[in-house]
Amino acid sequence: MRNSYLIKDIKKGFLLCLMLLISGISFGQTKTLNAMDVLNEHKKSLKESLLAREKLAFKAEMKQTTKIPEKYIPSSDSLTITYLLFHESDRTDIRLEENTFYKGSIVNEYERQILHIQGLTYRITKKNGKILTSIDIRKEDNLKAGNRNIQGINAIMEGYLPSEDKFFWEMFGESDSLKLRENMETVDGHLTYVLEIKKPLDGQYILWIDPAFGFNIRKFMIKKTGSDLPDWYPLEFADPTRGPSFRFPPKETKETIDIVEIKKLGGVFVPVIGKLNLVTTYSNGEQRIVTQEYKRFDIDLNPDFSKYPDAFVLDVPDGTSVVYDQDLYSKIKYEWRDGQVVQKIENIEPPDITK
Repeated sequence: MRNSYLIKDIKKGFLLCLMLLISGISFGQTKTLNAMDVLNEHKKSLKESLLAREKLAFKAEMKQTTKIPEKYIPSSDSLTITYLLFHESDRTDIRLEENTFYKGSIVNEYERQILHIQGLTYRITKKNGKILTSIDIRKEDNLKAGNRNIQGINAIMEGYLPSEDKFFWEMFGESDSLKLRENMETVDGHLTYVLEIKKPLDGQYILWIDPAFGFNIRKFMIKKTGSDLPDWYPLEFADPTRGPSFRFPPKETKETIDIVEIKKLGGVFVPVIGKLNLVTTYSNGEQRIVTQEYKRFDIDLNPDFSKYPDAFVLDVPDGTSVVYDQDLYSKIKYEWRDGQVVQKIENIEPPDITK
């Protein structure tokens, strides 16, 4: 009889442990991955990210609004960028149209093209159809250059932080302070692993990774206070309409990026909608708030580039000046002619033989 009660107690104990385990999994109390495991899984996900693909085409739109106290500027500034992105192997072509609004009126309209081919990045800016200065050519690393040049939250979606010029798996993996929070956390209904690092004199960086959606980024945050903030120099005669940042030192900055939608396209998880909120609080209590809303659409994972005859082509007239950053200090001048960069031949006036 005693043995039968003992067996029942053992069974009850086993069932209780099983229930606690299941409960722990349900509420994110149990995990089997460590910090480097999560980073490695995130790194694997980037092999199927948009810019890592052999071919790609998509459209995107980014809307940005900047708000400061009305006593400085009666209404908000806003910026809208729409663009096409074409990508094939080691070529990336970004076509941008940028409109800046101030107090409800359009004050700036720009067209830009950023073309990256075999390690060289060509930058062109036009206003009213005319090239503003010249073609700027830089030699850059292929994959990072593509991520560096895409606009808005797009780079974060690709697992890359432009301000650090590093992928998140690099940046977090190199940190001595890397920590995986004990419990998983829910972000917009999605259970995530949470990684964080503290960079000396630079702030706290937190990354939420969603394992159910291909270990893509679900949320990212940078928080800076005190000595994390850059040195600030007051401008005694600053224009008062420029806002608090010109007269009061910052007390805290908090930048939060939420990836609010990740779709599965062709068996691949693709982040398509993101939102940014950057709040700077100054010593007098005033705030500057920047928000961004970003959306990618018309995504083609295997485009036929014969349908895009202008892709990977610079539409600029012959004779356009070229600035080549690898040769800035030489006396050689360059120009664009017949679709390529050539040495500029200066016009030399014939000598005056009448004198």
